[in-house]
This record gives sequence, C-alpha cells and structure tokens, in this order.
Amino acid sequence: MIGVRRPTLEEVGKEWVLANGLGGYSSSTVLGINTRKYHGLLIATTNPPWGRKLLLSKLEEELEVGGEVYPLSSNFYPGVVHPQGYLYLSEFRLFPFPTFVYTLSSVKVEKRIVMPHGFNAVMVNYRVAGEGEWRLRIFPLLNCRDVHSLTKKGEIVFEEEQVRGGVRMSVSGEEIYLGSDLARYIPSDLPETNRWYLNMEYPEERERGYPFREDHYCPGCFEFRGREASLHLVVAGGWRGEEAWRSLLQDPPLVLQREERRQLEVTSARRELFPLLLAADSFFAETPKGTFILAGYHWFSTWFRDALISLPGLALLTGRYLLAREVLLTIASMEKGGMLPNFVEDGRVDFGAADSSLWLFYALHKYLSYTDDTSILQVMTPVLRRIVLACVKGTAAAKMDKDGLLSVPPGYTWMDARVGGVPVTPRGGKPVEVNALWYNSLRLMEVLGERVAGAPSPEEVRENFLRQFWDEGRGYLCDVVCGESRDWSLRPNQIFALSLPFPLITEKERASRILNLLWNKLLTPVGLRSLSPDDPHYRGRYLGDVFSRDAAYHQGTVWGWLIGPFVTALIRFGWERETGRRLLAPLMTKHLEEAGLGTISEIF
Repeated sequence: MIGVRRPTLEEVGKEWVLANGLGGYSSSTVLGINTRKYHGLLIATTNPPWGRKLLLSKLEEELEVGGEVYPLSSNFYPGVVHPQGYLYLSEFRLFPFPTFVYTLSSVKVEKRIVMPHGFNAVMVNYRVAGEGEWRLRIFPLLNCRDVHSLTKKGEIVFEEEQVRGGVRMSVSGEEIYLGSDLARYIPSDLPETNRWYLNMEYPEERERGYPFREDHYCPGCFEFRGREASLHLVVAGGWRGEEAWRSLLQDPPLVLQREERRQLEVTSARRELFPLLLAADSFFAETPKGTFILAGYHWFSTWFRDALISLPGLALLTGRYLLAREVLLTIASMEKGGMLPNFVEDGRVDFGAADSSLWLFYALHKYLSYTDDTSILQVMTPVLRRIVLACVKGTAAAKMDKDGLLSVPPGYTWMDARVGGVPVTPRGGKPVEVNALWYNSLRLMEVLGERVAGAPSPEEVRENFLRQFWDEGRGYLCDVVCGESRDWSLRPNQIFALSLPFPLITEKERASRILNLLWNKLLTPVGLRSLSPDDPHYRGRYLGDVFSRDAAYHQGTVWGWLIGPFVTALIRFGWERETGRRLLAPLMTKHLEEAGLGTISEIF
C-alpha cells in the first residue's frame, strides 16, 4: 500500500493527484500543504479538456473537543508553518482515495478526497469517531483563476447567494457551488475585506523562479456537531458545475461506492499493476469534443506526440481498445494540411513539431496489431495519405529532401526547449528519430497497400539513412545530418532506429554496438540521459529558475519514458526478458512512493 506513516515536513515533496476524466484534477501533498500554484482541491475545466481554473484551493479545518480547538490544516506563510495541523496527522494513504488520518486526544478523523469521474467537482468525506461530543468547522478557501497564474486580494470579487442545499458563489463569470449533506453553512460575519487569507507561499514556485505568494477568499464555514458521523462536503464549478453539484449531493455514500467500483474496473486487466493502471486512467479526458490523452500533471495539456507515444501503454496493454480507438479518431480529426498539432490548449493550436504527425502511424500500427479493427482505416487512411504527401511536398515542420529523408527546421523535434526564444537543442536538418519514424510510416503505408505520388520507397529511405547516419568507426548513429556535416553528440534518439516496429537497424552486430554504448553512457536506474556526460554541453542537474531548467531539459536530464524503447530494442536483439524487467523495476516499485505517489516522474 502506498502511503506515509506520521509524515513530517521533510516529506512535503510527496504529492498526489486525482483526475476527473474531463481534464480537471485535485492535487496536493501528503501533508495537505499546497506547495505549488497548481495544487488545489478543485481545478475544474471550463471548456473540457481545456480551460483549467483553480476554484477551491483547500479546506481549513478545526476540531473542537472538550473545549480545546485542534487545527487539522497546515500552510506555508512567510517564515512560518501555520496552523500546524500536520502534527496530528498520523497517516496518509493513497488508495482507494487520498486519505488523511488525524489522531487527537480522544477523537480520530479520517478525511478522504474523492473526484467523481465525469464531474467538475470534488467530494470530501469526513469520518469522525471518538469519546464525547465534538464540533467540526470547515472553512473553504476559494479562488477563480487560470492554473498558471496567481490571485491577490481585491483582484476578484465574490458574490454570495444562498441556494437550496448550500451556497453559490459567483466570481469572474464563473459559479462555484458548495454544500454538505450534514454540516450547516454559516456565512462569515467579517467585513468583506477581512475574508482573505493572505500571503500563502508555494515553495516549489519560488524554486522554479516564479511568483510564489497568493491570497484566497473564505466566504464562511460549514459546521457539524456530533459524537460519531460520516459527513460529506461537495464543491463544484466550471463546465456543468451546478448539474454535478446537485447530482453528487443526492447520495454521497453511493458516489463513493461507484468510484471504488470504477477503480476495480479500470485495473481489472493487470491487478499487479494497480497503481500504474489508476495513473494511466488519469490521463484520459472524455469530452464533447472527443477523447484526449493529457500529457502530464500538473501543467501539461493535450500534446499529441505524448498522446500517440503513450497510447499503447495507456489503452492497449490495459485492454481499453474502444478508448484507444476514440483517441485515434479524435487526433485524426485535428489533422490540417497533412499536419497534426504539436499541442492544443485554451484555443491555441500549435503545429510546431515535425514528428507529431509521424507518431500517428506508430500508434495506429500498434492498435491494429492488438485489435484487428480494420474498419478504422476508412477514416485513418486518407489522413495518413495527406500526412505523407505533405512531407513530400514540404510543410513548415518537415520537408523531404531529394534523398528521400526528412529535413526539419531548428527546434521542431521533441527536444524543443527554448531559452529567450532560441532552441537550446536546435537539431535542424535530418534528425535520426524523425527519419526512423518516416521510414516506419512508409512501411505501414506499404503494408496497407497505399502508394503516395512522389513518396520514396522504404528501401530507398533505409539505404540513404544507413549511408548518412552510420559510422563504422564510432559504432553508432549520428544524431542529426545537416548537409555535409554530422552531429555526433551521443543522445538517446537513435534508439528509435532499433525499437520501432520496422527497425532501420536490423543487423545484430550493429545493434549490439549501439545498445552497449547507450548502456554504458546513457542508461541510469530511472531512464536514459538526454546527452552523454562526456559531452562538453552536458548539464546533469535540472534545477533553478525557468531559464536554468530549460537549458538542462534535453542536455543531460534523464527521461523515464526512454527506458521503454531501450528495453524493446534489447529484447529484439537478443537480451533476456529478465534484463528488461530488472531495468524497469526501479520505476515500477520504489519510485512510485517517492515523488508523485503512484505515478512515474517525467524527468530526473
């Protein structure tokens, strides 16, 4: 079981996240202290899967027992932790829901956070038991802002209205609904200007070089007296927020049962992978616009490269074939002029990637190998043809050279970090992985019996690729070919010439030389380095402000996702499967309890 016994301040870096299947989420730390501007109990989507807004930052609770008042919450303020409710926190458990257990002198409080699937809402369940009578007060700290920004007192104005079942707060064109099945709502009697909690600090934002202090608004409190009880607080907002709120308040215990059943359903394929299957489920967003895969938490939205790379693991390995089909069709519907977007977020569509479109061929090939669902080709084949034709004729992202290989502008590969608008890892020319994907795309078209005018044969591409990228003396593939020059930086990108369904490297001797070199220079217990430590441009630590971090993002930082294609290539070329299991074990065991609990970090 993933959790922490008697968590201390030193463990505040351990975080949890719940998703609602609409692009929204709930997230904080094992202490309940928000350390990022992206933390909050309710981050709802106003235009699913986009338009994320923080509506409920957290709940400040206090329990009165025998005349003594015990705070349950904690926050960072300038120079102090206040209140210090974490001192009463005896346990945090991740499953089935994030659960905080507080042990006081004669009373035990269990607080469970539930984000019902398909609703822009959060439900908090308090189970209180002990000797004598007690009084629980819950103070909601509200906000209404984009997840990437911060709010200061006076920048937004809340209007309160009592409604059946609770209270409605109107602010900045949004409505937030709050209610409880047992606790009564008591409006604040403080002057409006004194209802703000000021200068809450987010140390993670300070470390990242961003503004890190914020104010939150408290309209009043929910109060309940009792001896033993289980009560529920529901907060909702964003898209269809009122509908969600009223639905969930009708029978909160039934909602809890339904969510537990859903957990069992989405993890039924591989019980031994329970935490990872739940994490996998959190990346899907089923919306009126289609079914999307989110690139990550907390700030990434719908990045199409990430979606297509991860689709086999998220949906095919887990047996969720219909979901995979819906994702593929949604992504294909966004093709424009033979290009797929790099990302879409809050109305902005970016086409600045050379490889996003080519990953579609990979994901579709995987889907067909799992399902034999050839009916999808009626929609997909015309899209594939347009992508190939666009590459042949040339787009802003990629253009076929006379040798049949693809050339791309600087900054258009997955190594796309920029500092001051300038690509840190430009890789302009013919990147190795882009051409490995191009070859796979042409091979899939060949399998499907499709021929696009002007497109080279796969054999021509492979012949020219090997002639230009392979160096017998060095024993590996160059990273980029640009005219007559070669970039021999040792990076992990060449692994895709070995790991994709149709490998460009087929000779075991060459493959072994590459794999042994990557093993010795790039492999770590949690992934592959993005650049060899022997390189003078190597940056081994991802720290500091945004400029320092972006400068290191692809210049040595370890990426966990690259361990997958590396293991695939090892097994393809004769390594034992047990070797692959051993390499994957650190990410799938101990690491699940280290940072984002139950999930795998993007980078190390």
